[in-house]
Amino acid sequence: MTNLKTIAIVGCGPRGLHAIEKLLQKLSQKETENWVNILVFEKSGNFGNGQIYSTDQSVNNWLNLPLREIKIKERPDISLLKLNIKSFPSFHNWANIEKNDSRTPDEYPTRAKVGEYLQERFQSLFEALNSVDLITKIPEEVIDANISSDNIQLITSSEKSFRCDHAALALGHLPVEPSDQIKKWMEHCDNIPEATLFTSPYPVSKFDNPEIINHRSIIGIRGYGLSMIDVMRELTDTRGGSFHLEDSDTIKLRYQKGKYCPKKIVPFSLDGLPPAPKPINKYIDDKFKPSERQLNKLINNIEAEISDSPGDLQFIFKHFSPLVAEIFIDLDKLCAGKKNEKQVYSSLITTWLKDDDHEHELILSKKIDPVTQIESFIDMATGNSKISLDYCIGQVWRHCQHTFYQLLSYRDLPQKVYLKFIDLNERIKRYSYGPPVESMQQQLALIKAGVMDLTFVKNPEINLTENGWQFEKNGKSISMNIVADTVLSPPQLIKTKSPLLQKLLKANHIVPYHKNLGANTKKSGLVIPGNNENNIPLAILGRLSIGKNVGVDSIHESFNGQISNWAKRMINDLLV
Repeated sequence: MTNLKTIAIVGCGPRGLHAIEKLLQKLSQKETENWVNILVFEKSGNFGNGQIYSTDQSVNNWLNLPLREIKIKERPDISLLKLNIKSFPSFHNWANIEKNDSRTPDEYPTRAKVGEYLQERFQSLFEALNSVDLITKIPEEVIDANISSDNIQLITSSEKSFRCDHAALALGHLPVEPSDQIKKWMEHCDNIPEATLFTSPYPVSKFDNPEIINHRSIIGIRGYGLSMIDVMRELTDTRGGSFHLEDSDTIKLRYQKGKYCPKKIVPFSLDGLPPAPKPINKYIDDKFKPSERQLNKLINNIEAEISDSPGDLQFIFKHFSPLVAEIFIDLDKLCAGKKNEKQVYSSLITTWLKDDDHEHELILSKKIDPVTQIESFIDMATGNSKISLDYCIGQVWRHCQHTFYQLLSYRDLPQKVYLKFIDLNERIKRYSYGPPVESMQQQLALIKAGVMDLTFVKNPEINLTENGWQFEKNGKSISMNIVADTVLSPPQLIKTKSPLLQKLLKANHIVPYHKNLGANTKKSGLVIPGNNENNIPLAILGRLSIGKNVGVDSIHESFNGQISNWAKRMINDLLV
């Protein structure tokens, strides 16, 4: 080994795992005798899968992608000098997933199952590198870093010190400073022993404690999205209750209440809007999928105009809206309304993208009650009703999302373009990140059984009482002594409670791209320091680099572009 460099990967979920793989792949493609020594830090001890994909978590935590859409590719053979690292199968091959009839309802795996795959994939890599002493697992949290121009000293929670030539932070979800409302509730609970506040939804197994939650409990759930659904299932499906299938075509369910099921589950959020379920199967989903011709046209048109953006998203609206209009018209009998000129639909689509409160006969109104909204979306997702324009937009956006990420990330665009795109992408997540149909059918079954109550779902008045909380809405009220916060905070760098990131911020080694977003980084992931330093040997990959990097929040993005750019930069800077 003529040149041995030490690279640290801090955080080893799927993104950290892929960083190691790409680094070795890029190195194997070079005619060099240089090697890397890899230090892998993962405080959860779950190397390869991290905490989010822990293998011992509840089966009620489902991945929000159907099996057919988990397209984690095979890792090919890697040959480095005399070291041969065997290939590892794609997720589909590993899980022995067979192609079903396109009309068969999609199956959604548990996060634990995906975690098994990621863990095994990492272990196969680790065993090969460990055989030549070129990798070290460190199951500790990195809490500090001393940085110079050519090396970093990482310090862990046990006060151990590790020197490396470069460190890549591949950190996932991190705790943040609680909101003012949660802080107030925490103080309230300190003074009332009978009141319980769960400040995070995960792990959901904590809701199984019979000393806190029993059949008399009324539980408020802050947030009405995907995490609420995970908690909902844990409170019902694991407490003696059971869901029974009544219609296999629509997955309509009936809930049999269990002996230990809580009396009431009361979700609430600012807008009270339920998420829209994904299409039930590939056959229906394909109706929203752009053709190769349509997608290439979208790419070419945006590429031609993106650099001239004055600071708005007109270059997206101008070409995405006609694409959606074409698909909406082609829905034929499922289309909500008569065929019309594409230009008319395009204009309406652009109006809704700019203001999703816009009311129109083709758009499912936000003003109707949430149960009717859920039923309407399920009918659309199962092919049993006309498709509303907003539902169509959301599903087409989901199919175009990765394309947008590739087109926009790390372009020379005004900051306000990135802010507007990230905001738009977040708003559309109500549709594009929607849950399985089965999850929404579970909600309807719980509502019918009297277990879930949506009376207070939209921004209720909340009063703190001597017993806990009281919600009021439209002349009705309900009291409870248990509330769970399921609102997951966005990746906002300056609010993270990570001691490492706080110290890096204080030293100006990292700065936010915007106060509400992640770190300012280059295309390679290398940080852009805020103190006029030259390049420092530190990168931030993934979730905490959201800003110019717009695609960070899915398992697919963990196995995509930014990691490859980082690995290429590492090889060129350190090892060639």
